[in-house]
Amino acid sequence: MPCQNCSCLSCLALAGSPIPPTEFSLLPSELMMTNRAPTDSEAEESKDMIDFAKKRMLLLQEAMADLAEQTTHMIEMHKAVMSPLRNFPSELLVAIFAEYTDTTRDPWPRFTSPTSPLNLTWICSRWRRIVLDTPQFWTRISNSTPMVDLWLTRSRESLLDLNLDLSSGSTNPTLNALIPQAHRWEQVHLTLRLDPNPTLSHVKGHLHSLKRLKVSCLNTVGTLDFFEEAPQLTEIQLDRVTYPPSIRLPWKQLRNCTLDGWLLTLYTLQQAKNTVPFHSIRHQCDP
Repeated sequence: MPCQNCSCLSCLALAGSPIPPTEFSLLPSELMMTNRAPTDSEAEESKDMIDFAKKRMLLLQEAMADLAEQTTHMIEMHKAVMSPLRNFPSELLVAIFAEYTDTTRDPWPRFTSPTSPLNLTWICSRWRRIVLDTPQFWTRISNSTPMVDLWLTRSRESLLDLNLDLSSGSTNPTLNALIPQAHRWEQVHLTLRLDPNPTLSHVKGHLHSLKRLKVSCLNTVGTLDFFEEAPQLTEIQLDRVTYPPSIRLPWKQLRNCTLDGWLLTLYTLQQAKNTVPFHSIRHQCDP
């Protein structure tokens, strides 16, 4: 029980604990002050009191441990209330989050990637609100991106940075979701094999925002002319293209090219011989 007129935390804690009251039986004082041997009943009573005292001590230790834990939790909560982060402007948090999701460290974060914007939405309600209200965190999409429709909704009308592996040739749900958003494609990296995915034909004439294109393909036997009408396309990278005429591009407006293979380089120079000069043509020879 708490002491009279006392409301300290320790007394309040002990008041609500299952600690038995102190009911020590008083043995004869002369037994305590002399070396007289106790009677059988006195010895039995002393044993009971020792057991009782040990149990009470254990309960007291548990109650104090609980009180210490509650007090520590209270201190941490009040420290959190005074955290400088609570006064951080949203603009600064956006800049910090942008560094956290830096594309140079993890260009195509998976669902479980440490740099996925989803991780930021699970910290607190304010961080979640900021991340959801900032379209730039939701513009990078690849085959491993979960819930592509959700990414497209959260990116609003921002331009998209895509990395799509279509080499399997099968139906690609990610590509199907992105086709209606072709006007938002700004940077695209495609990996193809065999015939180009026929679904891609739907983007032709809608790539109004496309600026950079990378195509990696093997054994392409069809014609890839989906990017022939892209008024802002100025930078291309072509890797492992075994038959250059299969790639049709707006050559007159290109400024930067990275090419893989001498045959592709010769073909590109032939196509570009009457156009405005390229800023750079880099030929990467196979080892």
